[in-house]
Amino acid sequence: MTYLFVLDDDLKASYTAIDDLNTVDFDYIKFNGGEPHLTIKNPIAYKNATGVIFATKLRNGDDFLKLAAAVNAFNNLFTGAKFFLEIAYFPGSRQDRVCNPGEAFSAKMYGELLNNLIKWESIQILDQHSDVSSAVLDNGYNNSNIRFVLSALEIIDVKEGVLVSPDAGANKKVYEVAKVLNDHYEDSFEVVRADKLRNLKTGEIIETTVYTEDLTGKTCIIVDDICDGGRTFIELAKVLKAKGAQHVILIVTHGIFSKGFDVVLEHIDQIVTTNSFIDLTADDGDRITVLGINEDYFKRN
Repeated sequence: MTYLFVLDDDLKASYTAIDDLNTVDFDYIKFNGGEPHLTIKNPIAYKNATGVIFATKLRNGDDFLKLAAAVNAFNNLFTGAKFFLEIAYFPGSRQDRVCNPGEAFSAKMYGELLNNLIKWESIQILDQHSDVSSAVLDNGYNNSNIRFVLSALEIIDVKEGVLVSPDAGANKKVYEVAKVLNDHYEDSFEVVRADKLRNLKTGEIIETTVYTEDLTGKTCIIVDDICDGGRTFIELAKVLKAKGAQHVILIVTHGIFSKGFDVVLEHIDQIVTTNSFIDLTADDGDRITVLGINEDYFKRN
């Protein structure tokens, strides 16, 4: 029997809402010194386990230590079970190379830490930022954002529009999404490319270019993997609306929104994201939609 070990309460809510899975119950605390401690409840119940799926958001060091404690606790109980990992958010994915002498290669660092925890049958990532993320993992696989984008458009009832690629790095993904959408919706979505110019010293976006002239009355859907502070999408939305876009929607898999939603919603009409980083409670039932990740997101397309 395969069991599901979900390390985050919010993620557990979205997994179990969809799937009738055998979940592992556990207690997790931190000692006064900050050390994590995890105890599996009723451990004898899992003696016939043939596989264990560990699911985590993995947003920070604490999440990693919680995962490490869970793997260690289960591995101490029984031998012979196969271990699988499903990562909703892969940390360090934007630090996918060494740009300056002396800095950490974060994506590789997290990859090595995960590889050393246990022998994984597979480590699956949702919508990786770059190919480096899965490449640094033993038996690492990426799952595209196509399933999420399809679900997002169905939830907000959008059946046609303009898919906007925010920069060169997103082009391949957006064109792949467009192909699937146009097969599904009979060629109802066109693609428009955009690009941005940054100040290399400050990181500030000093120019945004959208490669089309007229978007009058169009619904524009920006598709990307990560929204942190949101400046890329804010500046892009300004240009889209200046070209006549009637409605601008942001569909982003990993919504960090470090500066809050309000600053983004000043320029973008609607946001759809997952609970890979934020919680389901962020969904306001109006302009912010948070779709809950479940095991179906990790079935390879």
